[in-house]
Amino acid sequence: MTSDLTARSLAVRLDVPDALRPAYRYALTELLFGLGLVPVEAALPALVVGPDALPGAAHLPADPAAAVLTGDPRTSPLDPARGGWMDATAPDGAAMRLPLAFGSPEAPDLVATAFAWLAGWGEASAERDGHGRVPFAASWAHTLGLPTDLPVVDALRVVLADRLRAAGIDVPGRTWGGDAGALALTCDVDALYRVRPGIFKQVFWDDLARNAKREPFATRLHRADRLLGDAMRPGDPYLFDLAWLADTFAPLGGGTFFLKADATNRAYDTPVNLADEALGAVAAMGHEVALHPSYDGGGRLDHERTALRSAFPGASDAVRSHYLRFDPLETPGRLEAAGVALDSSLGWSDTTGFRRGTTHPFRLYDLATGRTTNVWELPLALMDVALFVREAATHEAGQAVTERLLDTARRFGGVVVALWHNTLSLPDVNPASRAHVLETVAAAQVRGLRTGGVSELLETWKRG
Repeated sequence: MTSDLTARSLAVRLDVPDALRPAYRYALTELLFGLGLVPVEAALPALVVGPDALPGAAHLPADPAAAVLTGDPRTSPLDPARGGWMDATAPDGAAMRLPLAFGSPEAPDLVATAFAWLAGWGEASAERDGHGRVPFAASWAHTLGLPTDLPVVDALRVVLADRLRAAGIDVPGRTWGGDAGALALTCDVDALYRVRPGIFKQVFWDDLARNAKREPFATRLHRADRLLGDAMRPGDPYLFDLAWLADTFAPLGGGTFFLKADATNRAYDTPVNLADEALGAVAAMGHEVALHPSYDGGGRLDHERTALRSAFPGASDAVRSHYLRFDPLETPGRLEAAGVALDSSLGWSDTTGFRRGTTHPFRLYDLATGRTTNVWELPLALMDVALFVREAATHEAGQAVTERLLDTARRFGGVVVALWHNTLSLPDVNPASRAHVLETVAAAQVRGLRTGGVSELLETWKRG
């Protein structure tokens, strides 16, 4: 159990069945790395994970029932609170009640429980929406009635840190270049122009006809009137918002702009011309340019990454899937095979919060093959459309939710990955506003959070 990550080594022993070792090794590594430690298996361990304690070593119980993790997650659903509820204390002294998938409050299996959340075990058998996504209503957080801003894995990590300190083990911790937490600034450019070539086709076929069964005719007609009105005015609001976001992110360490390199689905993709000078201007400002894979682009990642690199040779190896489409059994391995280094798709499409129970970056686990991938995840926590469209939050309520997420990231030493689309000046499309961006940045600065794009923030965090 070795790593090239920047952290202090901790001698450990895993007394678990061989079939469970990959899962336990993965979860223990992710838990410890957030504490500034990397597990290294040794004959004389400082930490033992298993059914029995060892004199002079810290001990984490291992529940024999975790053997279910060697099965197929599609046919082996878990009760995320099977082991009961454990009382714990947050870093700020607040009381927490944490569900245990394994163990018991007296002997909690922190590692197997963390694995179940980080690997997305519950998502593999969950119901999907029409886009193949796991909605919040099918999530463990919803089933358990948890606040979406409670990161269960991070809370388990706090319990682990307390146990290590009680055994006399130093816990150095991890920061974001000296800052307590971070705010990642991102934008998905789903379309570059609101008014596109072929405006009449766009209005009378792509919108009025395509949405005929989903929206009242009056609603579609109103939008058509707005689109035709935009066509008669100079400039384009999508371009204005793109430029505004680029200008706003620039002095804050830059942001990440996820760009479409293909349009594989006529209903859900809009072609984006990567040679457009507006995108070139964003890249020239020093912002990170990354791939926004098309709706059906999961099997075309090599092609789309090549297209993006042809237009932007300095493009990063980060991705965020269109519509946040992510299959826990297929996507991790597919991303790794394509050479992706970082993903930021794991947020809910219909609410805010920490979907995999953590504010920390973590490596994706491939449930299909039972191994840790080389792909890092910066989990998406805040999306304008989820907050202001799907949840219909007012500006004041949305800002309150946003600041609770920032408080959580600071408390647990993590990151809030925020996504705004270049549609902020169009309330009929996106009720979020430029004020939400500015107030979120200001709130992050007050809390001492580092800001920037996803890849640079990840590298800063990995360095400790």
